[in-house]
Amino acid sequence: MALRGAISSAQNRHIAQARALGRKRARDRDQLCLVEGVRLIEAALDAGVAPVFAFVEEDSATDDRQRGLEQRLLDGNWPTWYVSAEAMQALTNTLTPQGVACVVPIPEMPPTLPPDASLVVLLDGLRDPGNLGTIIRTCHALGVDALLLTKDCVDPWAPKVLRAGMGGHFGLRIYADRLWEEIPEQSAGLRRVVAEADATAPAWRYDWTQPVMLVVGGEAHGASARAAQLADDRVRIPMVPGAESLNAAIACGMLLYEAVRQRGEF
Repeated sequence: MALRGAISSAQNRHIAQARALGRKRARDRDQLCLVEGVRLIEAALDAGVAPVFAFVEEDSATDDRQRGLEQRLLDGNWPTWYVSAEAMQALTNTLTPQGVACVVPIPEMPPTLPPDASLVVLLDGLRDPGNLGTIIRTCHALGVDALLLTKDCVDPWAPKVLRAGMGGHFGLRIYADRLWEEIPEQSAGLRRVVAEADATAPAWRYDWTQPVMLVVGGEAHGASARAAQLADDRVRIPMVPGAESLNAAIACGMLLYEAVRQRGEF
């Protein structure tokens, strides 16, 4: 039964716990994250993720969709509190909060990839939250089997990444903080394909119908030496002479769409 008491103080212990999840140390310790806004919370609930607790800013709903979500939270089997506008502003990471927020568990992944995984992405040192969120959104949209991130990537459960992911987090297997020593075993049976600007083979001429792990490097330096050591194949996205390298999220999306095109999955 949802609680319907009101929280007006930004110093409330539940507000403080939710606000602390803006820091990676707290997320890692508690295995929780803060989800803000109608779209993201709907995605979490639709994926079967049960909030630990939720907050609703009273009289903040502007449309039927938001009112429906608020009622869904209040009717749910988890603690939900009405909060003041000041308390909602204190716990969220946005300038204009949408009036609803939830603390949810970070989904726990099994130790190994699905045995039938045939399209997997490995991100190597990706640091930009917007790029990572966009890649998560794209991987979800294209039915990627799993997304792996090396330990030097930005945290996928950080607030900015969650917002950029637009709900894709809850429909995608995400393996964060992967060690390079784990990758060979986890990618067994997959061709490891590294995207490199100076590779010989254009991406369009590569056979993406076979089981593959696409490796995309970070924004500043591209794929690392560790990635190069593991590479079975290398591909490039052709560009006109003198053009700067593509944004990592755009490059990843282009390569994944080529893989899906060749497979005839849409």
